[in-house]
Amino acid sequence: MKSPLAMKLLLTVFLSFPTGLLAQDDVFAWDPRTGDAWTDSQLADINVYASRYRGAFIDELVRYHAAPRDLVTELVGTRRWAPGDIYYACTLAQQSARPCRSVVEAWEQGHEQGWATVSEQLGLADTTAERQRMRDGIKASYARWGRPIAKVKVDSGKSGRPEAGNATGKKPASASTRPSKPPATTGTKSSD
Repeated sequence: MKSPLAMKLLLTVFLSFPTGLLAQDDVFAWDPRTGDAWTDSQLADINVYASRYRGAFIDELVRYHAAPRDLVTELVGTRRWAPGDIYYACTLAQQSARPCRSVVEAWEQGHEQGWATVSEQLGLADTTAERQRMRDGIKASYARWGRPIAKVKVDSGKSGRPEAGNATGKKPASASTRPSKPPATTGTKSSD
């Protein structure tokens, strides 16, 4: 059991931390509304990933999504954007051959309407092919991060919570479907 003095000291230290150091408050209330439940779910998970692996998140956007490092660092740190919004903005910019800064500016002006509306205002088509390109890009990022993709059950009547999967979006084999031991090999012995 801890002494009352130790508990008081611990409480004093805890209460003296500025709230910004304990939890990141995003500038915008986070609700991406991309028009695709699967993408929204992955962006929420990207928020979690980037809060733990900030450097890897920033490197991903710079290296594979043509985003300027100074912009991504500023959005994450100084402007306190949700990482899912940064990822979506920079990926959308790359896929539409626009500068990431122009999509960032559009989002800052129209974020209350959601990404689907902002994308439409930018003149970007919301087609099945475009959605698939976004999904493929997210899956590629997850594969590089070694992070499983969350599978979203939209029509199941359940809570819509993500289900664990792998980077290809496929559910991993359960222990009951995996072979318990390697299959026996058949071969002939040669006798001399």
